[in-house]
Amino acid sequence: MRFLYAIAILIASLLLFIASLVIRNFFSAPDTLTQTISINGDAPVTVIDAKELRRIANTETIAVSTEPNAASPVTIAWGRTPDVKAWIGSASYQLLTVTKKSGEITESVVSGIEPSVPDPRGSDLWVQEWDGNADVSAELALRKGNSIVIVSDGTAPAPRSITIIWNLEVDRTIPTILLYLAGTSGLAGLGFLAVALWKERRQRRHRQGRMPKSPKPPRWRPSRGGPLDRFKPKGRRGRRFAGFIAGGLLIPVVLAGCSSDATPQQTPTPVATGDLPYVAVTSEQFDRILESITTTLADADSKRAENLAGTRLSDAALRFRGATYRVKSISKKLGSLFTIPNGTVSLLLPQQTETWPRSVFAIVDDPKNPDAASVALVMTQEGPRSNFLVSYTFALEPGVVMPEVPSAEYGTAVLPGDTELLSSTPEQIAKQYGDLLLNGDASAYASLFDTDTLQQQIGAGAKATRSDAMAGKARFSWTESMAEDPPVVFATTDAGALVALTITEAETVRPAKDGAAISTEGAVRALSGRSSSMRGITANYQYQLLLYVPAIGSASKARLLGYSYALVSAQEIR
Repeated sequence: MRFLYAIAILIASLLLFIASLVIRNFFSAPDTLTQTISINGDAPVTVIDAKELRRIANTETIAVSTEPNAASPVTIAWGRTPDVKAWIGSASYQLLTVTKKSGEITESVVSGIEPSVPDPRGSDLWVQEWDGNADVSAELALRKGNSIVIVSDGTAPAPRSITIIWNLEVDRTIPTILLYLAGTSGLAGLGFLAVALWKERRQRRHRQGRMPKSPKPPRWRPSRGGPLDRFKPKGRRGRRFAGFIAGGLLIPVVLAGCSSDATPQQTPTPVATGDLPYVAVTSEQFDRILESITTTLADADSKRAENLAGTRLSDAALRFRGATYRVKSISKKLGSLFTIPNGTVSLLLPQQTETWPRSVFAIVDDPKNPDAASVALVMTQEGPRSNFLVSYTFALEPGVVMPEVPSAEYGTAVLPGDTELLSSTPEQIAKQYGDLLLNGDASAYASLFDTDTLQQQIGAGAKATRSDAMAGKARFSWTESMAEDPPVVFATTDAGALVALTITEAETVRPAKDGAAISTEGAVRALSGRSSSMRGITANYQYQLLLYVPAIGSASKARLLGYSYALVSAQEIR
């Protein structure tokens, strides 16, 4: 009988397994919905809003192909809807809509006055991008507020054939339960079979050679019963009845163990946050932009191509690069390039804006070199069809403590360059810090600043030491001024600001005596083209400064958070 029970259970598990497969493969709804549309319009762009795709499901695959026998470039990209519309501008485009439930795709043309758009490849507006020739596919899961663009090269009509495959959520509860039951019953059947085989083997060994033991006479035992002995079950039937009663008594105990606690656990109430403000870039977007910048600069550095570096740098950051390229073209041992790591973004502070130009402040750490100083960047995008350009680069001060700033999701305001909401305007702070570098503690503005490493390196004390070392041979003079680069001011949460600006320090060296000459070396010789001069040499150094400037009326001091510098030019005195 045990073998029959085991075989019956195994047959039942097999039937359950077959039933789960049949229901899953033949009676369940399909897990994908596929729709294809042939584009009739000749506009250079096709646009699909994410809210249209979400009418069917949250995850979809978009496959795009060009006309037969054509190998035109194809780009699928997505970004935030306002950014996508700004990039399209006044150009015509095809707008695709999706019918709910059926997934039918319809096309409508939005007319514009521009016949083309820029080449979409590599635009900083895209959060993700897929490029190829003739056929391209992309798997997406977009939230509302984003849109997809499908473009060829920006001039030719957009790709003709678009297929959307939605991944549907299908209820597979019944076949899943049957599958679990099949597995459980199969294991139980195997267990019964194993027990049956073991008992059969044991009985066979007993029959083959072991003699039964002689019966023992009954032994008298004194009664130890109590008043409840009358209810003690007697015989086989009594024991079965007792087991039944015990099982019945255990049911409430088990149910009590499965019941909820006397004190119900409170579920946290979700807090309504509302829509987040619009910021210049998202974290995903910035990671992609940073990777593009570091890749481009690595290529430019290897070729010392200033025009290539100019596709990702501007203002003082580009001047620093260009001057270093010129110095290295004369001697590879001269000059050092400021490296922007493609590393961990420890702080991202985008501008809170929907318009252009828009700026971003970020701090990036190099995981490959944990001892290296953190690098701070300021990037600005002039328009939706332009890429972000790095205008400021800083190496942060050792042990720097950054002021508190809003999160990357909320962003911050970028104040105008002549703002009067701070203890000093950017122009005033540049003048004050320049005077501090020239005069040190004797400066009228010394009490406004905390000490920093730049003052130690090039401040009044360092200048006096250098002048004393060349006494009788050369005469030094210095002037400080604010460069023409527009300052960028990011508001902090305490009403202060992070101020990025550039100052120029002109160092003039003249012979100490008439008829004598001074000699040059290193980068000054390379940029001036003079090995010596009887008139004198003026070397122009520029310093990019990242300063924390407190709010107006605050008792806090201004602090230098980071800096970078380079010799940008040198010439003989005329």
